[in-house]
Amino acid sequence: MTGPITSGASEGAQSGFADASSELSAPTYEVQQGDTLTSIANRHGVDVDELMAVNPNITNPNVIYVGDTVVLPAAGQYTVQAGDNLAAIASRFDTTVDAIVSANQIDNPNLIYPGDVLSIPGTTGTVAPAPDAPVVTVDVDLARGSSGEQVESLQTALDKLGYAPGGVDGDFGPRTEQALETFQSDFDLPATGVADATTRAALDVVLNSPSELAVGASGPEVSVLQRGLNELGFAAGPVDGQFGPLTQNAVSQFQSANGLEATGIADADTLAALRSGEADGPAAPPVVTPGGPVASTWDPVSDTRIQSLHPELRAQAAAFVNRVEAELGVQVRVTSGLRTFAEQTALYNQGRTTPGNIVTNAPAGRSYHNYGLALDVVPMNAQGQPVWDSPHWDAIGQIGKQMGFEWGGDFRSFVDRPHFQMTFGNSTSQLLSLYNSGQRDGPYVNL
Repeated sequence: MTGPITSGASEGAQSGFADASSELSAPTYEVQQGDTLTSIANRHGVDVDELMAVNPNITNPNVIYVGDTVVLPAAGQYTVQAGDNLAAIASRFDTTVDAIVSANQIDNPNLIYPGDVLSIPGTTGTVAPAPDAPVVTVDVDLARGSSGEQVESLQTALDKLGYAPGGVDGDFGPRTEQALETFQSDFDLPATGVADATTRAALDVVLNSPSELAVGASGPEVSVLQRGLNELGFAAGPVDGQFGPLTQNAVSQFQSANGLEATGIADADTLAALRSGEADGPAAPPVVTPGGPVASTWDPVSDTRIQSLHPELRAQAAAFVNRVEAELGVQVRVTSGLRTFAEQTALYNQGRTTPGNIVTNAPAGRSYHNYGLALDVVPMNAQGQPVWDSPHWDAIGQIGKQMGFEWGGDFRSFVDRPHFQMTFGNSTSQLLSLYNSGQRDGPYVNL
């Protein structure tokens, strides 16, 4: 075993390593805190003896210093071929993925492109590709106005990854251009909207080299996953490249809908199914008849508040709470249902004529709550506490809108994410007129 690094060596100490200079032609490595000669050798796929051989000034391999530059044995060069991935290359040349990544300073081991030249630790000279490796050819860059089979192939790839090129028709139009620009941006390529050789190679790598994605993963591959799930109708949340609970739940739902084990982990089989172009979307939610039977929810408090709503809205409200739990794994509590005119007046006065912050712009009679046609909800955590800054609001809002609710998160003058209302085609002015004219049963107007 080599000894640990002794950091902070005094000036003039003999480290035993060749001096770093711009004249060095061999690859080098700067020693970091915690390194040993053995760990450096292992990381670069070489033996300690090989390191000693190319660093003749080493006098004690057990003493190295942070900041020293160690010369590495020159590695062979390999040109990446179509269909290659780092795991296959490492296996072919009896090295490791980590060694290749370190030797080439690769940021994303899942993204290598045909034509890239890699240093392969433990080899020398020019390393020949496998005999059956195909050669990548790109006849011409594809851009808006192009047409034909190559455009159709491009559109098929974009469509499988969830980038919505506007159909697979072989005509490169503005939607294909926009989809391509989005893909390029996701993968840190120049967003030119032109399918050049690099872009097409990146598409090929993403389609043919799936990796396993799970909670905690991040990066463009997660963005691709989220985009594909959302395109099919599974609520994966915002396309932000962060694999969180919403994405996990969407993966589980996708797996269940497509005959896969619902693990919530996007393994190779799941990614292949998502990109097949033949995946099933979520089952259609049950139709909820206005005024129909009211289902119970997870929460007795919510059930009581749902019963205060207009009879025509109760069934939809309960179904909404239950659907959010079923699809997102999020339990929401109804915090407000019917609000009397007196309660609305008191709420409206808050921040105006009484202490507190302004929480509504609607005076009495001008809120759908006053007619039992609106409800407010909040996600709850495992400890039974409300989570007002929940990351799930957008997904909750989407479910509500799919069920026919108007969502306060879309309001422009006063964004109100907890608020959901169902107007049945009536403005608050019309409802107030019905209320004042006696066309109602208690607080509930006749719709």
